[in-house]
Amino acid sequence: MFDEKPEIVLTGFDLAIADAGNRAAIAGYMVDYLNKGGVLILVLERDYMAKSFFEALYPGITVSGSALIGTLRMQLGFMNDEILNGPFGDIRGRFFGNDAGGTISITGLPEEDLVVYARDSGGKPTIFKHKFYNLVFIGDGGIFANLNGGTGSTTGTATTYPLTIDSNNRPVTKTSWSGGDVENARLFANIMAWAIKQAQFNGINSPK
Repeated sequence: MFDEKPEIVLTGFDLAIADAGNRAAIAGYMVDYLNKGGVLILVLERDYMAKSFFEALYPGITVSGSALIGTLRMQLGFMNDEILNGPFGDIRGRFFGNDAGGTISITGLPEEDLVVYARDSGGKPTIFKHKFYNLVFIGDGGIFANLNGGTGSTTGTATTYPLTIDSNNRPVTKTSWSGGDVENARLFANIMAWAIKQAQFNGINSPK
């Protein structure tokens, strides 16, 4: 797939690769894609795959991931950034829903290279953008899950399917989440707007 130079790669729910050799190979493909200017939205809640990827991106460092099972609602940062304050809404300081409580956080990365949008209760990054690569990392596999294309601000359950849209497929706040409102849909839309801009002007197929 990466040989075809896709403009944007958005990983699916899990990316759970049991074999260590295959993990290393796929991590290498993703890093090579980033080095060539590809845009990667890495939605990933498996700590062992995150470790393989980030240790391929930063040879010589040691990375680990920690599961946040049971943490269903997490706060976003307050910085004025196009992903938190973008064309689909200003979600600074608001919350996202952690689908089924399965988010991971990452330790070991040089934080001076990151724009961190969300952290766990211990301060470890769970969602961030890289400053030098076209990379957004999200440690929750189901953060952008929607129940069967359903519309309305209460579709899904109070702990799963946190992304909601209206009848015109526009992002809306989920108002029925456990603990309060969440902004997964606007977060996703702002990320995609950033990704399209990067692909157009600073991407793998952009005029150099």
